Amino acid sequence: MKQRRNSWCVAAAQMLFVGILILMLALPTLWARAKDAARSQQIVERPQRPGILTEEARRIPSLYMLHSAEQSRYKMERSQQGETQQDIAPIVEEIAAQLTESGVLAQADFEQIQAMLMQPTANFEIERNHFYTAYRLDWWKKQTHLGRIWVLFSTEDRCAVEISVSIAENRTPEEVLQAYSRYLGVDGLLDWVVQDTNTENSVKWYSQTGQATLCCTVENGQLHLSITADDALDNHF
Repeated sequence: MKQRRNSWCVAAAQMLFVGILILMLALPTLWARAKDAARSQQIVERPQRPGILTEEARRIPSLYMLHSAEQSRYKMERSQQGETQQDIAPIVEEIAAQLTESGVLAQADFEQIQAMLMQPTANFEIERNHFYTAYRLDWWKKQTHLGRIWVLFSTEDRCAVEISVSIAENRTPEEVLQAYSRYLGVDGLLDWVVQDTNTENSVKWYSQTGQATLCCTVENGQLHLSITADDALDNHF
């Protein structure tokens, strides 16, 4: 009986030893798997390289579009689709209405634009590419320039990235630029810096996060607004 008990103890000890040995051999693999599982559950921000938009800026549609298509902005072609002023007037009025609702244009400006669109123009041009459409309308009476509407906008969502328009109500460039930043949805960026190139009639803001410049000029009854991307931006998203 005693011999049988000793044999059982030896067998149990051997099994325990084998179990410990297997556990020791498996421990590195189990540890590595546990680390991988923990790492996969962590939210790791992608490191930002110079010239690459931050995740915050990429989530703003107007900025994402701006940077994706910035180079094509200066490669427009004259439209061959045969549109007339009557074809584009509703689109111009829609964009003007959105700018008015955002506070970029005053109600008097919007009403003046509506009245201008009802008049025949002396100069009418359309340019476009895959990303943008540009309309230019000029009104003249003999040699007197009566008014202008020039708008460059995203063809996809009709967001105006550049506007030049005759206005009825003069306002400060700072006031207009604040409203324009809200219209574009970039007012949430907290690092807008006023540039030292400002004058009484012109204001520029720059955002490192958005890697973009906002510009507004109000002079002689004419308003010019634009948002442009950094020239050095790497557009490979």
